[in-house]
Amino acid sequence: MLQPSPTTDQPKKSRQLRPLLSVVLVVAVLAGALMFTFTPRSEAHAASVVASTTHCGTRDDTFSSTLVPGAVSLFWVRMKTNWCWNGVIVTGSSTTLYWGVTTTGNLTGWYSEYNPQYTFNCYVAAGSSRSCSGNHEWMQEDFVHGVFPLEDCYLHINQAEAYKGESAWTYGQHCVPN
Repeated sequence: MLQPSPTTDQPKKSRQLRPLLSVVLVVAVLAGALMFTFTPRSEAHAASVVASTTHCGTRDDTFSSTLVPGAVSLFWVRMKTNWCWNGVIVTGSSTTLYWGVTTTGNLTGWYSEYNPQYTFNCYVAAGSSRSCSGNHEWMQEDFVHGVFPLEDCYLHINQAEAYKGESAWTYGQHCVPN
């Protein structure tokens, strides 16, 4: 005799829609920028989601390169992360990457590689003992100066969010002759 499967307090989601919702790739060329959307969420992490999420927030950070202090921006990167937490763990997150070359950058010979590097990981945040009580995202986009002097510049952003709503970011730039 067949027995019914046990029920849980986990939210029910369509198994057919989960893969579609977990990774969305949007390619849009708008004002010289490519937008990439990634929702980092694995099956193992989804199983640990607590249904009682009480708070959500957004971290939206942009870093522009001028190469010369006080000059006009030539290219930029932006990372926007929405995340929710319940005071115990981060219960969900979604990150969108943006990057582009300004008109001044284009006119002076800069272009984007349109191939961002991106990483996501969850970690045990300070003050907690729970796995995935914090999230970390990192992105980098490569920009190339196609006229003499030839140069490659790498812009990156780091973001971190935690289970009590705390968040922080850092950014950087590294340029090398090519």
